Amino acid sequence: MPINYEAAARLNPRYSRSTSPPWVERIDQVIVELGFRNMTPGADAFADAVAEWQEAHGIATTDGILGPRTWVRMEPSTRYCIDVSAPPFAWLSLPSGPQPEPTTSVHPDIPTSGAVPVAVGISTVVRIPVPGTNGLAIEFFPRNFKGISTSTLFIQNTTGKRVLRLDYGFNIKTKTINYHWNQSGTYANFNIQDHTVVGRGGRAVYQGAQYFRYAGRVLVVVSAAVDAYSVVVADKPLRRATAVVTAWAAAWAGCKIIGAGGAAVGTLASPLGSAIGGVGGCIIGGIGGYVGGEMIGEAVYDWAEGTTFRSLDEVAAPQ
Repeated sequence: MPINYEAAARLNPRYSRSTSPPWVERIDQVIVELGFRNMTPGADAFADAVAEWQEAHGIATTDGILGPRTWVRMEPSTRYCIDVSAPPFAWLSLPSGPQPEPTTSVHPDIPTSGAVPVAVGISTVVRIPVPGTNGLAIEFFPRNFKGISTSTLFIQNTTGKRVLRLDYGFNIKTKTINYHWNQSGTYANFNIQDHTVVGRGGRAVYQGAQYFRYAGRVLVVVSAAVDAYSVVVADKPLRRATAVVTAWAAAWAGCKIIGAGGAAVGTLASPLGSAIGGVGGCIIGGIGGYVGGEMIGEAVYDWAEGTTFRSLDEVAAPQ
């Protein structure tokens, strides 16, 4: 992306003192890290070198500004002594008097990505398709059900009328209280009779789902809050917002696609395998989708920001 040399000349001196530790205290090591050994760079040359370093180290924003995000990556390589002593940098001197803090900084210790919580929690709000079942999907809450359900795991269609649900309570078939499957219209898909008792594995899945379905929704809210905060404190809020929106959309798609694959594999073993494979695949797909979407959003924004469109010359219409 093009460098705004005026902004770099204004912000680099301020960031040199506001980072932790202040990178101006390691200016000798910094200029060596940037490739200057026999010269003292001016403000523009310094910005050019920082931008090249950012690009070489995979930092998306190559703006030539040695701010907190870039410094947290560069700082470990400056933790040594070298036999170089740079003369004072006039352009790093700030005017006398109190200086305002940079308004575009992001503290490196603040988590600015909701990738993990959204990827884990999204499986509780997405319908994870089960291939080959004519519209059934894994969910943690019933569809079109009034009252309190004692089931915690559902493989159901959008109306909830075709459903295989993992339940705990009185079993009218065995006349005892136990963990069992209740089904309606899904026998052809899973070959499980209504009120079929499950073993220890079913009990473990039931109890895990009982807590996970609520914890997952909390994680989605937490992720949304973290990402909203990351937009507020970002160097470029619009760029971060673009990345967040793209990341969430890709996480949602990744959850459904990879989750469907996991459910298909798990179904070969049992409905429990379908549920475990579907949720596990959703989490993996959600993480991959979020990270990939975040990178795509940033790349698209950078491309749009650095692209200049020129109007075509007018030409006479053919006669």
